[in-house]
Amino acid sequence: LEPLLERTLERTLEWLLERLLEWLLERTLEPLLERALEPLLERTLERTLEWLLERLLVRLLEAVGMAVGMAVGTAVGMAVGMAVGTAVGSAVGMARWSRCWNGR
Repeated sequence: LEPLLERTLERTLEWLLERLLEWLLERTLEPLLERALEPLLERTLERTLEWLLERLLVRLLEAVGMAVGMAVGTAVGMAVGMAVGTAVGSAVGMARWSRCWNGR
């Protein structure tokens, strides 16, 4: 009987220890970890999203700025080019016309 009682007592103690550990985990450690980790995870996620949105916004602003700059630069360049071309063409035309009119 002694070996049977020892095994039974050993198994009973193992079972009790397992249940006690489970209870301790469920009742104390899990809530503690949840309370400690949840805000940390939320802050980390929040900061990561803020950083990603910031980078995305910077890239978007860079792209929009470049597109607007190219459009404005092209428009201004065309206007200046047309104005200068017209002025030079007019001056050259007038000079030729003047020479032809005066017979030179």
